[in-house]
Amino acid sequence: MSKTSNYLGSSRNIGSAGKLEGKIYLLTVFEAEEEWAYEDKMKYYRKIREAQQWLINEARRYGKNISFEDGCFGLEETIIIPDIKVGAGTGSENVDIIEPILIKLGYKGNLDFMEWVRANIECDHCVVLVVVNKAGRSYALSHCEKTAPKFYLESCFLHTRYSSGQPAYPASIAHEICHCFGAWDLYDTWQTSQEIDRLASLHYPNSIMHRLDADINRLTIDEVTAWRVGLTETHHDFFDNFAPSTERQ
Repeated sequence: MSKTSNYLGSSRNIGSAGKLEGKIYLLTVFEAEEEWAYEDKMKYYRKIREAQQWLINEARRYGKNISFEDGCFGLEETIIIPDIKVGAGTGSENVDIIEPILIKLGYKGNLDFMEWVRANIECDHCVVLVVVNKAGRSYALSHCEKTAPKFYLESCFLHTRYSSGQPAYPASIAHEICHCFGAWDLYDTWQTSQEIDRLASLHYPNSIMHRLDADINRLTIDEVTAWRVGLTETHHDFFDNFAPSTERQ
């Protein structure tokens, strides 16, 4: 697929994951096409916890304190969804994956779930993680100024394995959560460019948004990403070189 030029407006500091600060309610939903062993789900859940701790540590580097409150569906009994479409990193992924799952869980939809969170959970922000037991390319659905109101609820669609079959790293989880808070990709994708990849290699080679690593502690939240996710309000014009096509008019 060619790189899009569709302008969606800014994704910074808006949506259910506005800023990476305060308490974040993280709802994890385990889904698969058939039952999935509890032990394997717990193994992935531990990766989520590792990603959370890394985010806490990185926020602290910028003088911010964050915490997580966890909710979970499907840990004891997997949410069965037939014929799950996997992510491929093309920009044509299914953007309506969360609402059918929430309806299956008893909510009327995304906005009804958000009303439940506001009424029942003391938190500042909310992200839904859908973990699917298939190989593929994980992706995030971050709210933008021009997306429909139901997409105010921000979410990640996480694969337990990469397309190669290799188990996914905790860094992939942290990367996608950062997207929900407005982070940009700093490597060549369907909405960025080789030039953005080159600049990131020069200036932010260990950014969580530029590359992955089996050891998440070898990665950092770079200064562009820190501004995007709200860990700092410091902005330099240089940062704008990394804007994706969906946020360029």
